[in-house]
Amino acid sequence: MQVTGKVKHVYYTDSRHILHTQFSYQRNHRKEFDLDRISDKPELDLVLSTAQLDMWYEHKHDNWMHTYGSVVSIQENVWDGSRFFIPNYRSYQAAGYYIARYNKYKNDLEMGIRYDYRDLTTFRNNNSGRTSDERNWSNFSGTLNYQRTVSTQLQYTLYTGIAWRPPSINELYVNGLHHGTSSFEIGNAQLKNETGYKTGARILLNGFDSAVQFDAYVYNQFFIGFINLVPDTPATLTIRGAYPTFRFVQTTANLSGYDVKLTIRPTDYIQLHTAFSVVY
Repeated sequence: MQVTGKVKHVYYTDSRHILHTQFSYQRNHRKEFDLDRISDKPELDLVLSTAQLDMWYEHKHDNWMHTYGSVVSIQENVWDGSRFFIPNYRSYQAAGYYIARYNKYKNDLEMGIRYDYRDLTTFRNNNSGRTSDERNWSNFSGTLNYQRTVSTQLQYTLYTGIAWRPPSINELYVNGLHHGTSSFEIGNAQLKNETGYKTGARILLNGFDSAVQFDAYVYNQFFIGFINLVPDTPATLTIRGAYPTFRFVQTTANLSGYDVKLTIRPTDYIQLHTAFSVVY
């Protein structure tokens, strides 16, 4: 069962100064039952609640658009049942960011920087009572994007950026059977930040009065601390049988590839579209 709600307010002083405020809430209640158990009580009962407040201010000046924003959120998970998957936890997240956009003639430039802080506290019950463990992460991320419209037939874009993310709750502390994949997953509490450095280029070609459009994007992304779910041995033996075992680990990784799309419009009523992508 899912409950969601969102309220947004926009305040205008004039067309060049706009303040946005948005509050959202979501509650997910998930129950998993075992058909072999003669009981009305779910084997796994999870209630995940998330509340988030976003505020951002837009300021237009000549050919520039400046955006200053902040995000604050809180998330709680309450677990019950006879089968453990992830612990109870409470997570706080705060972020501040700045985005600058420049547009003049046939040039578009966008720059952005963001700082994130996340605090995660987990709660467990054991023989000695309830225990808690607190961890936190923080880091900067940024992007730089340039787009040039040479003509109605040619447009190209250059992109570079650095992004990061903290490990998720399941990557850290999952320890149980994942029914969706029929595998036993084991988290790694020693995981650190995952950081990626990405560069890319895109070219867009239009021909024959836009009857033919060719869109190609190539990229390369290098990761430090790439979080990956890898198989492990031996298989985990339960009363239901043996299940493949997977563990979360970190490594360096390089991902590169390209996406290509081709669109042909022989008439106003017919459109032919093909696309493919390759990742190394």
